[in-house]
Order: sequence, then structure tokens, then C-alpha cells
Amino acid sequence: MRPLGKEFAKVRSCGSQFCEFSFKENNLINIFSEVRRQPEIARFLLETAYLAFVSYRAADLTEPFPTFLLHNREKRPDAGNLEYILRAQQEHKDVKSARQVNKLNKNMDLGLAFIRVLYGMIDNIGLIRNENDFRDLIIARTKQHFKQW
Repeated sequence: MRPLGKEFAKVRSCGSQFCEFSFKENNLINIFSEVRRQPEIARFLLETAYLAFVSYRAADLTEPFPTFLLHNREKRPDAGNLEYILRAQQEHKDVKSARQVNKLNKNMDLGLAFIRVLYGMIDNIGLIRNENDFRDLIIARTKQHFKQW
């Protein structure tokens, strides 16, 4: 594996409720601009996400989990299990006994379909006119890959 030769950071919000809401609502738009601007970094991040999703520890490695990929609606903290762990640490409690999100509610197959669709679009990102077309195309192709969505 060779270094990418560029600095990169995973796109994340500051953590405030407003920023988290904005981040979630605009996530596909953020992805579109990132893929367009730095396709090699987008490819790396998607490959890393794919490895997390196919790992035997996938339920733990995919936190926080995108809420639009859950089987059912679930009230969960924005940072998922990470927030529960942080709370336990702040309260000087055993992290292993911290509350957990419902791991069975994660639609891992849909997540994999979503990653595959995004990955397949990287080389053709220049053909997509705008963020809305990108979002609509991702949703349509993910539905094709995963009929139950």
C-alpha cells in the first residue's frame, strides 16, 4: 500500500445538535463535493468503510451508524455507542457495562449496497451535474442493489 501523498480527514461536524443535524441532512451533498474534489481520498474512505462493514466486528466498527441505514427508527445518540462510552467514562463507570445501541437494527446489507454504489460512481462523478442529481442517483441505484429498501 502506498501513501496517498495528501493530508486528509474524515468529514465530521463539531458535535453540536445543530451541526449534527446539518451534517446528516447534507451528508450526500458533502460526499458529492468530496468525491469531485478528491476522488482518491473518497475511494480510500469507502474502501475503509467497506472493510469495517465486512469485518466480523462490523456491529462495533460501524459506529456511529448512519440512521438512514437502520432497519427501524430508533432513538439513539448522534455518536451511537461512542456517546454511551464517553458518558460512562465521565461518570467513572465501567465502559463494558455502558448502555449500547441496538446492533441488530443495523441494516448491514443495505450499508454494503450503499458503499458499492458510491464506489462505483467515483470514476463517473464528472458526468453528474449537481448534488441533487447525485443524491437521487445514489438512492435509485442503492434501491436497485437492495430491493427491500
